[in-house]
Amino acid sequence: MKKWFLLLIGIVVIIIGVFLILSNGFSNTESIKVQKLDRETNQFDEGIIIRDSSKLKTFKKILNGANHERNISYEMAYREDFRVTLTFEDDTTDVLNVWKKSGDSTFIILYTKNEAFRIKNESHQKEFLEILNSKVDF
Repeated sequence: MKKWFLLLIGIVVIIIGVFLILSNGFSNTESIKVQKLDRETNQFDEGIIIRDSSKLKTFKKILNGANHERNISYEMAYREDFRVTLTFEDDTTDVLNVWKKSGDSTFIILYTKNEAFRIKNESHQKEFLEILNSKVDF
């Protein structure tokens, strides 16, 4: 009986460990502010704030599943298409710079942490961009 209990605890610890390793740290996002770049004026619009739980869940799922690069430094040839400000439950924020298409992926840079994310799955790219292109969120 003790062996089964220890085995069960070991499996639970491994599952939690794998989840923490594979997660990109966006699980406690409370809201996102999305600002689009106006290419004519080279300025960002005022943006919208998204708090809808289903949109946030999809947004976090896609980001947590994206290919992640750490300790990087990129200089892009053109400005980002979106600026996304993430607000976390502890009132801290991070700013993601998003390029709709960079090669075959949607490319995201988190400059403050020198990290980049690539969304290569086409259906995930489409869902992600639909969230960013939302008009109004209640």
